[in-house]
Amino acid sequence: MDDQNRMVFAAPNKALTTSNVSNTSSELRYILRGKNTRIKTQSAADSFAVLARKDSDKFGSVGGRMDATLHVDHVARRARAPKTKAAYSAVVGQIPATKYDDTSSGFGYGNEP
Repeated sequence: MDDQNRMVFAAPNKALTTSNVSNTSSELRYILRGKNTRIKTQSAADSFAVLARKDSDKFGSVGGRMDATLHVDHVARRARAPKTKAAYSAVVGQIPATKYDDTSSGFGYGNEP
């Protein structure tokens, strides 16, 4: 918490990443399992899904809502290569999702905004 009682997240340009991604991230995740450690943190039972997901019935919760107020203090102009054009962007509120061949439902592109 900062001096104004706000939760602070940071994602430095050069830091470790998880598999299948090239950018660092800082995440807030709600854990459905509570203190029940028999449910693994990576299992569907501990995660939310959107109703449009084909196997949403396997998840601990379907749907939901998160409200927040966001304040961005800084977005880096260049990540790794000083000669690369600046992106001037940050991803906020991305939902990791499954990528489907058929996206006619408006869902299934992969990481949903």
